[in-house]
Amino acid sequence: MSAEKNICFGVFTFITMTLLLFSSLSAANPLFDEPSYVFDLDTPYLCETADFNCDGNKDFLVTSYTPHLLSIFLGTGDGTFTCSQNSFTFDIGSISLCQLNSDFYPDLVVSNGEDEETIHVYLGDGQGGFQLEEVLMHDHFSVNTGDLNGDGYSDLLLPYNITSHYWIEVYLCDGNGCFLPDSSYEVENYGIAHLVSVPGDLNGDGFVDVAFIPSAGRRLGIMLGNGDGTLQQVYYNASSYENCADWATIEEGDYNEDGFLDLAASAGFGWSDHLVLLNNGTGNYSISDTLDDEMIWLVSADFNLDGDLDLGGSGGTLRICPGWGDGTFGGPIYSNYPNSGQLGVADFDNDEDQDIVRLNDSVYVYLNKTIQQGIEGVENPEGNEPVLSLLKNPISSSAVIEIFIPKECDCRISTYDVNGRLVGILYDGLFSAGNHEIQWNNEGLSPGCYFLMLQTPTGSSSTRCVVVD
Repeated sequence: MSAEKNICFGVFTFITMTLLLFSSLSAANPLFDEPSYVFDLDTPYLCETADFNCDGNKDFLVTSYTPHLLSIFLGTGDGTFTCSQNSFTFDIGSISLCQLNSDFYPDLVVSNGEDEETIHVYLGDGQGGFQLEEVLMHDHFSVNTGDLNGDGYSDLLLPYNITSHYWIEVYLCDGNGCFLPDSSYEVENYGIAHLVSVPGDLNGDGFVDVAFIPSAGRRLGIMLGNGDGTLQQVYYNASSYENCADWATIEEGDYNEDGFLDLAASAGFGWSDHLVLLNNGTGNYSISDTLDDEMIWLVSADFNLDGDLDLGGSGGTLRICPGWGDGTFGGPIYSNYPNSGQLGVADFDNDEDQDIVRLNDSVYVYLNKTIQQGIEGVENPEGNEPVLSLLKNPISSSAVIEIFIPKECDCRISTYDVNGRLVGILYDGLFSAGNHEIQWNNEGLSPGCYFLMLQTPTGSSSTRCVVVD
């Protein structure tokens, strides 16, 4: 089965990988110490995380208003970074990380925020930088990307208006970093589709779907994908939004753990009810919870390693609200003042819990200490937990996987990409107690970062690996 067909379950699996690894340990509230890294940057605005140079360490980028800069922060694996900056002659309105060619380095689409009809397409160079590939002319509100036709390349979605009629236009990627116009969909006749999200497979048919928030009308819009780059007729879910601001966000995750992709949506500062919407498996949603007005820029991860997805948000403060696994969330278990900017989430110090980038007057990185709290004083002298490791890392066309099984049992060894999507199952069967070696032939696997995971009835183990040419 392809990775695209597993995306609905892959997101939940990736988030819970760390729980499975540490299932015998007591969970602790996330503790973010004083920032491990601070970078002075005037008016930071947008943030995205990825491994830009494929060295196995998570990186992030930040845009700023004045001056017009794209700052790229390459991680060293310990929560510190080296920074390089690119200057732009225009205000950056919105950005989208994507995959536009076959080299599998993260690419970038940037919109002009000064009401000019230009979209700049940049290809990642594998060293942490980007090279301009083409400039599109299009009168748009924002740029949004996702693989709508299942060819492995990100396609472009552009909301715009013509004589007070509002549309989302789809441009398909040709696999070489260029886009070709394909189809258009009218979504509103009185409001702007400020935010478009391509969260994944919302109705379980294996095709990527689209969600968006119009600027008015108290609704969440859904367009189901057909798998060929086209979308089905727009329909809406009831909500309680008064209006939608430019900084609205949609975050996805399986918040009630039923195997279907749910959504958390924020309409931006000053507007009523930020919502958690549960998916019934068809792409239709019902409201399970409302979030307070501090939850603006939304992110989700299992911050406290209890197995349930949590939500982070920033308004006047940065808050982490614990998920209960049923689609509802508790009061903040972490709060930090002040914060009013976007958040980014990744494991920056390679300790398997999720850290945070927060933007305010500067750029701050906070390291999550949950795992250090959880394993403090824990010993395993009898070797009663399964263990998975690699003889060498990075790896090329093949590798040797070493595992230890404390007692005979059924085992599964799986591979996941950095987005939590299942790539393949390497072994599924019985193992006797003791040490074993497995030859992993990964020819045809694209260069990049992956996770290997060993699952047994009594515990699990995972490790990060980097595949190179």
